[in-house]
Amino acid sequence: MGNLKNLRKSFGRYLLRKKSKALKRNVIAHNFSTAKTAGVLFYITDDNSFDYIKEFLNFLKSNNIQVVALGYINSTKTPEELLIRQNINIINKQDLKWNSIPKGEIVDQFINKDLDLLFDLSLKNSFALKYISSLSKASFKISIESNYHNSSDLMINIKKDESLKYFIEQIKHYLGIINHTN
Repeated sequence: MGNLKNLRKSFGRYLLRKKSKALKRNVIAHNFSTAKTAGVLFYITDDNSFDYIKEFLNFLKSNNIQVVALGYINSTKTPEELLIRQNINIINKQDLKWNSIPKGEIVDQFINKDLDLLFDLSLKNSFALKYISSLSKASFKISIESNYHNSSDLMINIKKDESLKYFIEQIKHYLGIINHTN
């Protein structure tokens, strides 16, 4: 059974590589004052991580950045309390095709949305989130530094403290010092 699962995932990775090669996007380094739109991807692991994500979304909104958020939960059912969040969509295992590729209108809209910034806040490897991040047309993509997140424009090393709180602090720091010139 494990070999079949690996074969399915391998096919999903093959399709991602193929689609990634065809993706054309204009890379522009944005900061919090130049960005008008942002997308936030995240992997839900616990309530604490979700609290940090909500705080970060509020931070972006306080900088007059229009935000869309998409989370993934490694479950076949999404808890009721996560479904009632405004501008936050959640996908789960039911939203994946047989080859682990995420499907549905929510996913397609997120991928095709014109975004100035894309933050992949997932600290755990999730092929579904990598697929969405890789194919996003966002102008500037930010993630943790890893071989897994190789489609990002800015990768931040968090080996010092591998927590979501620290990662968000580093995002604020580095995007705060990026100067944007036309």
